[in-house]
Amino acid sequence: MAFTSASKAASVSQRNTPVMPRYHLHLVTAIGASPDEEGGEYADLAAAQDAAVAGIRSLIAEDARTGVIDLAGRIDISGPDQRVLLTVAFLE
Repeated sequence: MAFTSASKAASVSQRNTPVMPRYHLHLVTAIGASPDEEGGEYADLAAAQDAAVAGIRSLIAEDARTGVIDLAGRIDISGPDQRVLLTVAFLE
C-alpha cells in the first residue's frame, strides 16, 4: 500500500504530539471514598494538583451553602498505575 504525502505528514505529526499524562483524583471524605476511575489528562503533577485544589474549593463552597463543611477530606492524586503520588488535604 502506497502512502500519500498527506498521510505521511499526519503520521509524523501524530508521533511528535506529546501525550499528556493521565492522573486520577480520588476524593476521600468522612462519608467515604469516591474513586476517579476515568482520570483526566494534565500537563504534569502540578497541573493535577491545581485541579484538585479547584475541586476542593468547589466542594467547600457547596458545603457552605448547606451549612455543613467537612474540612477533614482529601484528594489523593494517582498515576495510571493507581499509586498515590500526592495527597491534597482540604485544609491546604
